[in-house]
Amino acid sequence: MVVGTDAEISWFRDMSVSGFATIVISLGILGEYVARIYDEIKRRSAYLVQ
Repeated sequence: MVVGTDAEISWFRDMSVSGFATIVISLGILGEYVARIYDEIKRRSAYLVQ
């Protein structure tokens, strides 16, 4: 949360965002994506119905 806030403040001040903040934010977005895929897969039935 602190890294995201620091990145937003830097962005609004037209300063460059540090590479670490960019990596952390990107990993957070990727984690949310993978978690949503996992939740969708869990809801599917284990067999096919014709």
